Amino acid sequence: MGMIPFSDLVRYVREHIGISGPQSMPSFAAEAQAWSEGMTKVQTLEEGFRQMDSKGLLNYRPYDSPRIETASPDSVFDIFNVDSDNFWNHHGNTKEDYMELASHLPEIQERMANGESLDSIRSNPHLSNTVDAYYADDKMMKVVKYEDGYQFQDDGRHRMMAAKELGYDVPVKVVGEYTEEETEEEETEVTEDNMKALREAEEEAEEEAAKARKELEEEEEKAEKEFEEETVRTEKELEKEADEVEKEIEVDEGIDY
Repeated sequence: MGMIPFSDLVRYVREHIGISGPQSMPSFAAEAQAWSEGMTKVQTLEEGFRQMDSKGLLNYRPYDSPRIETASPDSVFDIFNVDSDNFWNHHGNTKEDYMELASHLPEIQERMANGESLDSIRSNPHLSNTVDAYYADDKMMKVVKYEDGYQFQDDGRHRMMAAKELGYDVPVKVVGEYTEEETEEEETEVTEDNMKALREAEEEAEEEAAKARKELEEEEEKAEKEFEEETVRTEKELEKEADEVEKEIEVDEGIDY
């Protein structure tokens, strides 16, 4: 997989956790590192899937009945065309429409955790559209499980990406799973090839994460230095102002009325 551009990493974290000033950089660095490591994990998983799929080593097993699970969008791969300029123009909707739908997921999930039924939640006018879009049986996003991730299926890319941008988990309908295809004569050789491919992908991911961490550390050091310099400048200005006030007082005290 390609490297994660540092600019994308910075933009993502700035948009999702906000940066109020240099004093926020430690939090920024930690969040950015976690995001980078999460992305490289998905990339490694996806690369492993590609390697095995291309060699015909995956066996698809459909479930008798779909299983409903809650998934992090970061664990879902095979969502295409997300970089297209027209990605969000879908069925007459805009990105804002999809973000509005996804924004209500935490409230719905909290109510469900407290035992409230979907029918009851759906009766709330400002939650009904989100319930239908994400939880209705005929609209719930379908995925296939692979290791600890999911391959995306069918419709729902825009709803999934909106939830991903906001950092919210989503309900998914797992319709089956991919398992490694066992062979008799080439089983040992195949396993070694698979492991080699996965190791190479993991090494590349680790290198990317290390580079991202180094760049983040440099950004943090730069920000802290700028913050210290600004503090020094402010202190000098305050001292200068205090000296000027003191001089004015001395002049006033010397006036003979």
